[in-house]
Amino acid sequence: MWKDLNLTEDQKAQIKAVMESKKPLLDAIRKEHMEKMKFVMDEAQKEIRPILTPEQQQVLDDRKKLREDKAKLHDKKESETTP
Repeated sequence: MWKDLNLTEDQKAQIKAVMESKKPLLDAIRKEHMEKMKFVMDEAQKEIRPILTPEQQQVLDDRKKLREDKAKLHDKKESETTP
């Protein structure tokens, strides 16, 4: 998006400062959004689970654990790279 504007170095620095100042608010919005999404998905899982056979429930549980493990790994990597 910014490349075709041919920004000067000063403009780039100013824009970077603006974006960095908005990062905490964007992070808070993202976190709130993710929490709401997780709540809805958890509620859906509660309704879906009784429909499944025990074997299907196990597959669902395994997939959920895999997703959670990937998310934890992603969060860990992100926290290691954030100053």
